[in-house]
Amino acid sequence: MNWSDELLSSFLWIIQSLVITSIVFSLILALLVKTTRWAHQFWLLAKNYLSPKQSLKPLCYFWVIIFFNLVAVRLDILFSNWYNAMYSALQEMNVSVFWQQMVVFSLLATVHVLNVLFTYYISQRFKIQWRTWLNGHYVEKWTANLICPQKVRLYSNLIQGLSSVFHRA
Repeated sequence: MNWSDELLSSFLWIIQSLVITSIVFSLILALLVKTTRWAHQFWLLAKNYLSPKQSLKPLCYFWVIIFFNLVAVRLDILFSNWYNAMYSALQEMNVSVFWQQMVVFSLLATVHVLNVLFTYYISQRFKIQWRTWLNGHYVEKWTANLICPQKVRLYSNLIQGLSSVFHRA
């Protein structure tokens, strides 16, 4: 196996899969929103956050998460090819190929660990930002409908009026 060719073909596979996944996911999401109640309710909650009109940042996070998951899939394929080469070298008792495969394994394992860490970090960051946005959005909607802000204004005006009366006296 030529690993330099595999690097290029892996990159092209990931990009191609990302495009296909994005298109298919968008079509399935649109179909579910139109045909199911739960997807429609989810979309009512999420559409303002995921809308490109508001910000591209959430969509970029989403695509990066998908990208790293596709990298994990491709790494699994590369590990499978590595197992084949490694066990073939062991079966043939080929020491030079064995050590070459150990170097390949160390590179694959390093990329795998980094991929897992990046995926976890980006996923958690996406969740936190989404929850923060949801919290702010719905607290703002909730407090806008309350009569409480009027009472707070009346109370603060009353206190201000009383303090000015006491201040003059």
